[in-house]
Amino acid sequence: MHGRLYNQATFHIALRPRTPLLIKAGQGQEALDPTLPDMSFVRTLRGGTGEPREEIFIPGSSLRGVVRAHAERLLRTVKPGAACNPLVRDPQKSGTLRPACSPEGRNEDEDDEGRQSRAGAPQAYQQSCYACRLFGNTSIASRVRFSDFFLAGAGEAAAAGVPAPLTETRYGVAIDRVTGAVAHGPFELETVTDALFTGLVEVRNFTVGQFGLLAAALLDLSDGYVAMGYGKSRGLGLVELIFLNLKLRYGPRTPLEPRRLWGVGDLAPAEVLEAYGLRKLAQHDHLEIDAPAGDSQTASSGELTTAPRFLATIELKGEQVRSLLEKATSRWVEEVQ
Repeated sequence: MHGRLYNQATFHIALRPRTPLLIKAGQGQEALDPTLPDMSFVRTLRGGTGEPREEIFIPGSSLRGVVRAHAERLLRTVKPGAACNPLVRDPQKSGTLRPACSPEGRNEDEDDEGRQSRAGAPQAYQQSCYACRLFGNTSIASRVRFSDFFLAGAGEAAAAGVPAPLTETRYGVAIDRVTGAVAHGPFELETVTDALFTGLVEVRNFTVGQFGLLAAALLDLSDGYVAMGYGKSRGLGLVELIFLNLKLRYGPRTPLEPRRLWGVGDLAPAEVLEAYGLRKLAQHDHLEIDAPAGDSQTASSGELTTAPRFLATIELKGEQVRSLLEKATSRWVEEVQ
């Protein structure tokens, strides 16, 4: 299904720390700049209107890892086999890690290389667990993309009531559990206590259940049930996600009611659904959008000749986005079961 485009949801998200946050830079950065703490926040160079400057940011991979890990935790809570174990070792290959998702029921008589070379995209999708179908593995690409989260502009941060980025240096020590003395330290930690980062999260060719699983993980992160970064056991890493807007785009097969969250089960042809094992989702893979018409919707329902890119584009803002996410969270449980 990656060769076609049926639906696409793009979240514009602002991230603000609730508690001090530290996304550690790689080893060696403090050696290049002796003024940095022992554990410094990751940095990058950005241009803008003037000379390139160094500033803190949150890598998309850091947010993606937290969201996927929590999504897998949710899946295993409802159905243990819905998320594979990435640490399963293959006894036939001297205990090496399997390079792809290994859900229950796969033919273990075939080696991994032979199975991957013979299996096409539909077969690889059906052989993957529910988590890998959304976030990808070594056989199929991810349907979700996380951009890097950079510091918001001065105007955007001021509108949200956030001051200029605030950082502080904390100190810690490692205690020897046998003697009770200091084993290592003191060492310095650079934490961000207040700032506003903005970025994008995009998901394509999704079912409503997959959208709901992503929504559940993002909402739990925003509500403080999941921490990210270094020092989570020290109380660091709680963040708030502010959903600025959500843009939904649908392809030319969209039904006549564009003001719905349409899943790929109602958009893809019957032969595609059959090949990918999604036939049961047909006719009910959609969700009503509880939002007033007016300025929250920008849609065109013309023919393909007059709307060659997308048949419908709907934009939700603020609380409308969160309302849709909360409504969609129950659908992944139904789809998994």
